[in-house]
Amino acid sequence: MTIITYNDKKYDFYWRDIVLFFIFCPLIASFIYMIFDFFWVFTLPPFIFPIVGLLNLFQNSPLFTFYQLPLFHMYVIEALGQPIVGFMSVSAGIHGYVSYAGICLMTPRNKFKNENAKVWKRKFFTFLIPSILFFIENILQTSLIIFLNYYYDVPIHLMNELIGYLIVFLAVFLFYIISYFWLPEFSLFVIWIKDSIKEKLSKKSLEERGEKETSRRSVIAIWTLIGLVVIFIFSILVI
Repeated sequence: MTIITYNDKKYDFYWRDIVLFFIFCPLIASFIYMIFDFFWVFTLPPFIFPIVGLLNLFQNSPLFTFYQLPLFHMYVIEALGQPIVGFMSVSAGIHGYVSYAGICLMTPRNKFKNENAKVWKRKFFTFLIPSILFFIENILQTSLIIFLNYYYDVPIHLMNELIGYLIVFLAVFLFYIISYFWLPEFSLFVIWIKDSIKEKLSKKSLEERGEKETSRRSVIAIWTLIGLVVIFIFSILVI
């Protein structure tokens, strides 16, 4: 039996919940993504409108507009009738939001029920706050890329690659900061897995080793590892 003590609270998890996390977290994220992609006509405009608004903010008359390309499930931003860049669901950062949703929904809950106070409220805010910040960040990034391309002829693909790595890092970092305060279970259950396996391999009982006191440094170390893995995977699959 492995018990983790963190910030004067005890944490223990069920292997069943952990297995469900690794199975259903990607499934839920993929399902939500397919819903967003299917209703792209409605889910993309909230992302496109602010970008066009920012680009036209300092113009005497609207210079940038957008239109649909139904065949390609895409919106295109144009300037004076000249297409500049097209946007699909993945361009709006949907992969980030659905990843947040899958993680928050399926993060294992603590065995100690008295420590599960307002867990769904904490999960909701852990999803909502970084999603809003990531949304704003994505709009500013995209607006900057289009601005530099239109006025200074900087290649969009080059800027997307250069800024894209920073955006992925910031997306991971935002989620880390929020979950550190609102959903520590996400980091702690990874540490719990490590300690449980180590305990079984060493065949030490709880009485022999005592309760595990998890330092903030351990949580940061685990999150650094998770962040690097996520950045690497997103860099290959998305950017």
